[in-house]
Amino acid sequence: MKKWPVVIGMVLLAGVFSCNRLFDDIENAEVDLSTEIGLHVADLSFYIDSTLNIEIDSLFDGMSAPVIELAPGEDGVLRLHIQQNLPPFRLDSFLTLEGTVFTDTIGFPALNGFFIEGKTLFGFQLSTFDSQFLTGKTIDSIRLDRGRLNLQFNTYEQFNSKFSIRFPGIVDANNAELQVLDFIPSAKHKELEFDLSNHTIKLTKRNEKEYFTIDLDYFIEGLEEDSPQEPEIRVILSDMDLDYAYGSLGYDTIPGIRDLEVPMPGPQFENQEVSIDFENPQISFNTLNSFALPFRYDINSFLMRLPDGRFEEVTGIPDSIYIGAPDASAPDEYISSSFALDPSTNFDILMSEGPDLLLIEGELWTNPYEPEHKNYLTDKDSLSVQLDLDIPFSMRVSEIVLEDSTWKVDFRQLDNSSYRIEKLKMKIDIENGFPMDLHLQSYFYDDAGAVIDSLFSRAVDITGPGDEGGFTVATFYMYKDREALERLFNTKKTRTIARFKTSEADEEKIVSFLEEQALNIKLTFFAKLSI
Repeated sequence: MKKWPVVIGMVLLAGVFSCNRLFDDIENAEVDLSTEIGLHVADLSFYIDSTLNIEIDSLFDGMSAPVIELAPGEDGVLRLHIQQNLPPFRLDSFLTLEGTVFTDTIGFPALNGFFIEGKTLFGFQLSTFDSQFLTGKTIDSIRLDRGRLNLQFNTYEQFNSKFSIRFPGIVDANNAELQVLDFIPSAKHKELEFDLSNHTIKLTKRNEKEYFTIDLDYFIEGLEEDSPQEPEIRVILSDMDLDYAYGSLGYDTIPGIRDLEVPMPGPQFENQEVSIDFENPQISFNTLNSFALPFRYDINSFLMRLPDGRFEEVTGIPDSIYIGAPDASAPDEYISSSFALDPSTNFDILMSEGPDLLLIEGELWTNPYEPEHKNYLTDKDSLSVQLDLDIPFSMRVSEIVLEDSTWKVDFRQLDNSSYRIEKLKMKIDIENGFPMDLHLQSYFYDDAGAVIDSLFSRAVDITGPGDEGGFTVATFYMYKDREALERLFNTKKTRTIARFKTSEADEEKIVSFLEEQALNIKLTFFAKLSI
């Protein structure tokens, strides 16, 4: 039997005053007194509301606020549901080309006499993928939504020259190769510009760097015997917007993706305690993976931070979670991954202590089972994770303590100059709809917070309705003389304590809480008056 304190949210309804009745309507009333009159009725109900309203904005700075709901499931049992969306993971920090400019220079051999001609293959380096994450990976190609390629012939005026330039690794949407033939630089045409929108750049890798090839045929003739500069062409790749990158990322971890911190805004209200062992709590990880890339998240530790600052390990958690990849032709497909807790988990016990943070420490791996798998990656893709906690209010429970301080029992209305109350008789009707035995008492306090009196001379006990449901009804009579009333006229607040318990024989019994279950208290005042 696991017995731990937890905080459970209960919504308490204040009573209203109504109804007049005669003193001799009450069974066993003292009818040989002076003029009688029924004065007031006060109603108080304890029940579990269908929605929890919790101040949580400050907990979720930078995160979307969670959905928190307490509502009945298909079986009628109330379920606490907490759903939290975690910040999505994107590769934009690794793959972004926005604002990046790549430049390099194509040089030529020294002029042999007055001219040179020949052919060269030039590798233009893209260092954009020179990151820790992509080190050792193979990027076969990138496709651009937008891009611009410029060739600047900066020393054209010192030479007569002609170039045929082909880019065998750059093709348009129709797979046509980018090229220009027999280009002669001049004062009016000293630069070539190519629009790379919807073009694919095929890459090769050398020394952990990505390159694309420029195939160049040239004829260069010097205008003077000794040219002051060597011929050169400046190559500039700029204004790029990436559509996707294609290649093999292999089996590797993604740096910086280790820990998940999730604030836990569960029901946390003061002075309301419960000792529980939830029957079947569930945790689900629902994922939306738009990468054409499968992942596996290895869980190294699964911790809850308790109110005293301690971190406790949650047991019954799987070692890893596999996150499948959508087909490359179906981006944004929802891939759902979930797991059930082992029945021996301590998750419910730790939840019942009111944790404020869930800390998951682990590592995210790519291509966990097919390291050679080819992947499409874009800086718009994301991996989103939704944490879903589903806790049915079916539990082994030894004790629940509920408190209310909103009950307005205004004894000052009985202090009237037109009449004097000599004796007050109170009828207390109690309906217990919770499936547990009830131990009940109410206290009256003055403005200094001192206890003036109590509703009952000692706390009363009412049995629960049992498995058949409904309500157990009990009626009690209490009397207050003039001396007690003088004290009660100073009442400023009340405190009602409803303590629900299971018998020792029922400690292992599963108790279920339903929406319609409630504790109702009805208080009727009847008085002996001196007029």
